[in-house]
Amino acid sequence: MRLTKAIALCAITVMTLQGRSYGLTGNGGYDAAIFQADYIQDLTEYSSGLVNPALLYRVNQLRAEAGFYRWNLMTNGSMGYQEFSFIYPHRLNHTFGITIIGNGTNIMETNVDMNSLGTGSYSDIWYVLQYSWRVRPWLVLGTNVKIREERQYDAGDGWGAGADLGVYVNPIDHFRYGDIGLSVNFQDIIPTQVNWSDSGSDYNQVGVSRLRVGVRYSGLNDRLVVGVEGLVDNAFVSLWKSVMDDIKNDSLNGMLKKAFRGSVHAKWEFVPQIWLKAGWTNNNMPYIGFNYNLIYLLPEMINYVNYDFNFGYSTTETDRGFTLMNKLSTDFGPTREQRESKRMYDQLILAPMDAYNEAMRLYLAGKYWEASYAFGKVISLYPNFYLNDKASFYMGNCYRFLQMDVIARETYKNALEEYTTSDMRPKYLYGLENLDYREGKYEDALKNHAFITNLYGESEIRPDADYLAGEVHFLRKNYSAAEQLLSRLKPGDPSYLYAQYTLSIINVENRKTDAAILNLENVINDTMQDPGSQLLQDAANTKLGHLYFEQVELRKAVESYKRVPDASVYGDEALLGTAWSWIKANQPAVSMQTVDRLISSHPESPLVAEAYLLRGYSQMLQKNYGEAIPALEKCVSLTKGSFVTDSLLELKRQAFRQYETGFDPVSAKIRKNALRKPTDKTIEERGGFKVEYDKFAKESRDYFNYQLLAKSHKRFFMRKDEILQDADYALAKATGIMNGKKQNEVLEKGRKAEDNINKEIDKLKQQLKQDNQH
Repeated sequence: MRLTKAIALCAITVMTLQGRSYGLTGNGGYDAAIFQADYIQDLTEYSSGLVNPALLYRVNQLRAEAGFYRWNLMTNGSMGYQEFSFIYPHRLNHTFGITIIGNGTNIMETNVDMNSLGTGSYSDIWYVLQYSWRVRPWLVLGTNVKIREERQYDAGDGWGAGADLGVYVNPIDHFRYGDIGLSVNFQDIIPTQVNWSDSGSDYNQVGVSRLRVGVRYSGLNDRLVVGVEGLVDNAFVSLWKSVMDDIKNDSLNGMLKKAFRGSVHAKWEFVPQIWLKAGWTNNNMPYIGFNYNLIYLLPEMINYVNYDFNFGYSTTETDRGFTLMNKLSTDFGPTREQRESKRMYDQLILAPMDAYNEAMRLYLAGKYWEASYAFGKVISLYPNFYLNDKASFYMGNCYRFLQMDVIARETYKNALEEYTTSDMRPKYLYGLENLDYREGKYEDALKNHAFITNLYGESEIRPDADYLAGEVHFLRKNYSAAEQLLSRLKPGDPSYLYAQYTLSIINVENRKTDAAILNLENVINDTMQDPGSQLLQDAANTKLGHLYFEQVELRKAVESYKRVPDASVYGDEALLGTAWSWIKANQPAVSMQTVDRLISSHPESPLVAEAYLLRGYSQMLQKNYGEAIPALEKCVSLTKGSFVTDSLLELKRQAFRQYETGFDPVSAKIRKNALRKPTDKTIEERGGFKVEYDKFAKESRDYFNYQLLAKSHKRFFMRKDEILQDADYALAKATGIMNGKKQNEVLEKGRKAEDNINKEIDKLKQQLKQDNQH
C-alpha cells in the first residue's frame, strides 16, 4: 500500500507541480509551480506582489483580484491553480495586501493489484501577507510573509512559513524619457519547510530560494510597458541547506545547483479600453493576450474593472501544452491622495475645528474654566491648526475673566512672540492693555494703546482699545483727552454704550446737561438684553433721574427711576431718588411707600440711613411728629455707624494681593497643564487645581464685593455730614413741636381745672344765697 501511495504521489507531483522528491528539481524548479513562473503576475503590473512585493506601492486604490491558470487545455485532465488577492493602500507610502493561491486534486488510490483503496486528496495552498513601504520617492522596500499548507494524501497536512524581501528603485520618472525601475526580489530568502509523517516515517519539503532581478520601462506617455526579468534558482541555498537533514545525502547535492532563467513581458495600449499583451515567461512559455478595462462611477470615486486574458504554449514542458490565464480585477474606492487629503483635512481642519468650536461654545457660555482647557487642547493636539492664534487670545481672555491675571498676561505675551504675523496681534496688545487698566498700571495701558493705534490702526479691536484709554484719561480727570477718544466709538462697537455713559458724566462735569441727557438716552434706548447692558442701562436711568431731579422735572425723574428694577445694584439709589421726588411733589404718603420698598429690598445699603430721613420728613409733612422722631433717630444712629473707609479698603487690598501672590505658582501649573496633551494623568490633576482655584475665586469675589461696598459707602460719605445735619435739625424740630404740644396740654388741663373750680364756687355761692333767703 505504501508503495502504491508513493507511486501515486510522484505521479501527481510530476503532473501538477513538475517537482521531484523532497521538493527539489535538477533544473532549479520547485514543487509549487506558482513560484517558478510568472504565469498570472508579471513585472509590467504594479499589483504583482508575488513577483516583487515592493511593486505594490503604485497601487492607488483598493484592489480585489481573482484569476485562474490552466494547462493541458487539449486534454480532459487540464490542471492549474487559482489566485485571489486584496490590496489596501495605506497613507501615501504604505501598502498592505493578502494573496491566497494554490491548487488541489483528488485521485483514486489502488494497491499493487490495482484494487481501489478509495479517493485521496492533494492540495497546496499559500497564504501570502504582503507589505510595501516607499522609503523615498525613488526607493521602495517590500516583503511577503508566506504560510504554506500542503496535504499529501494520507500523510495529512503539513505547514510551513517563509518570506521574501523585495526592493524597487525608480531612478527615472520623466514625462519625456519615460519611467525606468529596477526590481530586485530575494524570493524565499527564508524558505518554507513543510513537514509531514506517513506510516511512521517523517518527510519534509524545503522551498527553493530565488533571486529575481528585473527592469521595468514605461514610455510613450505610459502607453507602452515592458518588463525584463532574470532569475537565479537556488541563489541562497547556502543560507538554508543546513536545515535539511537529507542534504548530507550526496545524491541530493546535484539538485541544489544554481539554474538561470529569464522572461520578457510587454503590453501596449491599443485604445484606452484595450491593451494588447505578449511575452515569454521564465519557464519558456510564449503567450499573447489582452486587457479590457472599463470605468464605473460612484459618488466622488472613479473605479476600474479589468479583465485579463493570456493564451500560451509550453515549449520545453510539452506535457503542459497550451496554457490559459483569466483574471478579473477591480480598483475601487478613494485614491491614496483622496484618503490622505481627507485624513489631513480631518487632522488639520475637521478634528481641530471640532475641538475649537467646542472651546468657543464653552467660552460663549461663560464657562471660562472649562474653555481654558479646551483651548489648550486645541493648541497642544493641533500645533499647526490655522486658528491657534485665536485660540491663544481666547485662552488668555479666559484667564483674565477668571481673575488669574499673571497667566493671562503670560498667555498674551507668548502669543505675541509666537504669532509674529497674525492678525490677532492687536488683540493680544488689547488684552495686556485691559490687564494694565484693571491693575491700575495706567502708563503701561496707554503705551499698549499707542502700539495698537500706531501699528494696527484699522484693527477691529481699535474701538475697545480707545475706550480703555479714554477711561484712563477720565480717571485722571483729563476730560478733554477722554472725550476725544470716547467720541470715536460708533453705534455697534462693543464698548459704545459704556463710552456714552462715561461721556454723560464728563458732560455733567462740564455743565452740558442736554448733551449728558442725550448720552444717557443713547444707552437707555439700546435693545441689547445681555446682563452687562441691562446693568449699564440701570445706571443710566439712575443718572438720568438725578439730572431731571436737579432740573426739577420731577415727573421725568420718577419715570427714569421707575425703569430700574428694585433688585438691581442701582435699585436702592433709584428708589431713594424716587422717594425724594415724591417729597418734592408734596406726596409724603407715596414717598413713605417707596422708602419701605428701599429698606426691604436693600437692608444693608448705606442709603438706608437717608431713607429713614425721608420717612421722618414724610411723617412730619403729615403732622405725625411723634412717628417722625423714631425714624429720624434711626437715621442719626445709622449715619453714625461704621462704614468702609479708604484705610480699611487698602488693608483689604493688601491682604488680597498677598493671597494672589501665593496663588501665582498654582496658576502657572494650571496653564502648564492646559497646554499639555490631555492624558489620564493631566486630567486627574485638574481636579486638585479646581479646588485651589475655587478658594482663590471666593477670595476674589469677596474682595470685589468689598470694593463695591466701599464704593457705595464712599458715595454715602459725600453726603454723610449733610444727612446727619438735616436729621438732627428735623429731629430737634419734631421734638420741639412735640414738647410744645405737651406744654399746651398741661395749660389746657389747668384752665379746665380752674374752670371747674370756678363752677363749683359759683355753685356753692348760689346755694348759700338761696339758704340766706330762706
